[in-house]
Amino acid sequence: SFSDYSVCEIENVPSLEVIEMGNNSFHDAPLELKSGFQRMTWRIDLPSLKSVVFGHNTFRNGSRVAFESGFTREKWQLDLPELKSIQIDAYCFKRAKELLLVGLHSLESVSVGADCFNNDDSSEEKPQGRFCLKDCGRLTRVKIGGNSFTHFAACEIECLDSLEVIDIDDRSFCECRYVVFESASTRMRMMNRLAWIDFHSTWL
Repeated sequence: SFSDYSVCEIENVPSLEVIEMGNNSFHDAPLELKSGFQRMTWRIDLPSLKSVVFGHNTFRNGSRVAFESGFTREKWQLDLPELKSIQIDAYCFKRAKELLLVGLHSLESVSVGADCFNNDDSSEEKPQGRFCLKDCGRLTRVKIGGNSFTHFAACEIECLDSLEVIDIDDRSFCECRYVVFESASTRMRMMNRLAWIDFHSTWL
C-alpha cells in the first residue's frame, strides 16, 4: 500500500496504540512521527503507543530510523513511554545507515528480519552505519535476521538489565569494526542476568 508515496507522517494522535505498516508500503518515504511545535522544538509524543510493525519491503529507501525516548538530539525530543515491541520484517530500510533504539524503558522485544539495513554503496570504501540499542531496562529478547546490517561499522548494545536472548543470524554485521557490549555498572557485563547469545557465523 502507498508504495509510491514520498512522505509518511503520523501526527497528533495521542491515543494511538499500534502502528502496523503492511508489506510493500512507502518504498521511498522517510518516516516522521510528529506531535506539536513550540519554540523551534519538535516533541514526538505518542504516550499510548505500544507496538510498531513494519511489513516486508517497507520504507526500503528510508535513510534513518530512530526511537529515542526521553533523549534530546539537537531540536528533537521523543516520548514513547509505553512502547513494548518493535518488529521490522525482511527487506525494510535497506538504505538506512542508522538504527537507534535508546531509552525505551517499556520495550520488551526487538525483531529485525533478513536483508534489512544492508545497502552496499560502492562509492564508500569503508563500512558505514551505526546500530545502537541502549538503556532499555525491560528488554528481554533481540532477534536479527540474516544478511542485515552487513555494511554497518558499529554495533553498540549497552545497559539492558533484563536481556535474556540475543539471536543474530548469518552474515549480519559481517563488516562491523566496532562492537560494544557493556552495562552502566561494569564494562565486563551488559545485563544483570546471563543472556543466551547466538551469533551464528556473524563475526567468525
